Amino acid sequence: KCPRCSAENQSDSRYCRECATPLTSPVAEPAASTRTLDMPPALFLSGTVFAERYQVVEELGRGGMGVVYAARHRTLQRKVALKIPQIPDDNSGEWVERFYREARAAATIHHSHLCPVYDVGEIDGVHFITMSYIEGEPLSSQIANRPDPWPIAEAATLVRKLALAIH
Repeated sequence: KCPRCSAENQSDSRYCRECATPLTSPVAEPAASTRTLDMPPALFLSGTVFAERYQVVEELGRGGMGVVYAARHRTLQRKVALKIPQIPDDNSGEWVERFYREARAAATIHHSHLCPVYDVGEIDGVHFITMSYIEGEPLSSQIANRPDPWPIAEAATLVRKLALAIH
């Protein structure tokens, strides 16, 4: 059952079928399945510099996949989204290979409805990806905060935009 909208969901669902809220898995994963970033937290405080070129502005969000920061590229003088993923301990080699493969694939896509990838790399064992920083509310929040039910025309417009972007 969804904690936000109380919709019934299948027991293996990771997200609510109605509002897209993340659901707690019925089978708890062991704590060792992900690792905490091996760095002092002060590295990512506002004003600090990462990878010699990204000055952290603020933390935007965190979750099971990692942490996202708003940062400023010091040379190009533009705001970027700096994503620091959490790497699973059990398959880190495979995960890192997949992370870079997906970053390269995403960097080849150019569409007005998709966020472009600017950079990917690793500094002192910390993997990262930077993308265009886009002002506004995340799509997940827009979906979760919509009234029930969504007007069909609005939902269809969103689905069309997403389909065109991934086509």
